[in-house]
Amino acid sequence: MRHPGQLALSGEQSQALLAALQPWFEQDAIALEYESPTLWTARGEVFRGLPTASLDRVSGRVIDRWMPRGDAGKAVRRLQQEMQMLLYTHPINDERANAGLLPMNSFWVSGTGALTPAAPPRAPNDLQVAHDLRDAALLQDWPAWVSAWQRVDERDCTQMLAALDRGEQVALTLCGERNARTFAGAGGGFFGKLRASLRGHRTAQVLESL
Repeated sequence: MRHPGQLALSGEQSQALLAALQPWFEQDAIALEYESPTLWTARGEVFRGLPTASLDRVSGRVIDRWMPRGDAGKAVRRLQQEMQMLLYTHPINDERANAGLLPMNSFWVSGTGALTPAAPPRAPNDLQVAHDLRDAALLQDWPAWVSAWQRVDERDCTQMLAALDRGEQVALTLCGERNARTFAGAGGGFFGKLRASLRGHRTAQVLESL
């Protein structure tokens, strides 16, 4: 599956596709709502107990192992097949082909489940997330990935060092698709602890463990 960032899908095209697909989803009591060119919100009872994989998990990979399984996934699998046939002859895909763009040939469902009445948890106000590394990795753009590490070093690590110099508590979390490692501390000892934890390990080995 291609990463959504590679589609170059316009808002106008996305909304036209939503309008074309909506009647088919309504037959399964699913309501679609436009959020952005590559993101629609779908609401329906079919999603209540349906396990799904995130788009990050399946981007750039063969999706067979991540398809919705069992009776709970039957409606989604059928809709995916029906939308493939519908989109195959849709005029927007003819326009995209003439423009040298990738076709839109199906949809992916993720983030399923029932919302609880309680307010969703909020991230801490001081949390900073560096998306550059994630986006470059999902696009398999390795020169951009290297550049993203350089930006993280020049931007985020510089800010952390300044906070440490002020005696503030800081934490650095490295995340992968399997694991995450967090290093936390205050003052000059923080990066000493980080270096100690990495001693004897190549950086590539640490990243592969995530």
